[in-house]
Amino acid sequence: MAKVADTLVEAGHDVTIYSPNIHPDARSPSTKAHVIDVDFGLTMDVESAQKHVWKSGMASYLELGKVVMKPVRALSEILYGSQQFHSWIKHQKFDLFVSEGIASFDTLVYLSGIK
Repeated sequence: MAKVADTLVEAGHDVTIYSPNIHPDARSPSTKAHVIDVDFGLTMDVESAQKHVWKSGMASYLELGKVVMKPVRALSEILYGSQQFHSWIKHQKFDLFVSEGIASFDTLVYLSGIK
């Protein structure tokens, strides 16, 4: 996403990256865009996830999915339920919203009135 943001900045656009990190080793994206780092106190259990990465079986993939999606679901609940976040989005007057598809944040933004 940082490369896309940089391309837009270089083309003269005002770009904001809203970055709620759930990975314990996550760092702010290196980009020319304005970055808003948010810490909701969520974290991914990387150790549990790594136990399932190298196993080749459906049960292991399902367990990996559970570990990865647990903090993503919690983040979704926080953002979908946050009137402060909804208000912030509405008042930013974004022309365009791009989301990494893992948690359907594009739907959240659409419901906030941005198309």
